[in-house]
Amino acid sequence: KAALEKIKSKSIPKSVSELDRDWKREVNDNTRYLLLKDIGLKSLKKIFKKDVPFDLLSDITRVLSIQLLFADDQNEDEGNNSDGDKKNKAKNSKFVGKLLVAMTKICNFQMYMFALTDDDYDIIAGMINKFKEDPNHGGLKQESFDKLVDKYSK
Repeated sequence: KAALEKIKSKSIPKSVSELDRDWKREVNDNTRYLLLKDIGLKSLKKIFKKDVPFDLLSDITRVLSIQLLFADDQNEDEGNNSDGDKKNKAKNSKFVGKLLVAMTKICNFQMYMFALTDDDYDIIAGMINKFKEDPNHGGLKQESFDKLVDKYSK
């Protein structure tokens, strides 16, 4: 892993293979999530128009589930949430939701859903339930929320 740090790309991935390469070079889930944030939704949507390996999709989904926070979630350290903290969590949930919707555009998405392991499906179902439980659906528009629920339901 130390050798990979030295050769880490400084450019933003523009293809599935570049995303896969950079994803594997990241050392932990937090840096992988930051990689997705750095790439941005617009670029990720372009990348996700191609075939994406199932293992990469599953790992991205797993990382998104770990990072998914809503404005109403309480901090474990503190009993209160600052307004800035709530805004960051709202942005986080909206980013995760929009990214999950973008992932449904992958040409092999239906095959991916069919091939999910029970553990992978439990992760997805848990995220969808969090979006359902949130009164604002994580900041997603109703149309996007409906698409999210429809596409990720077996």
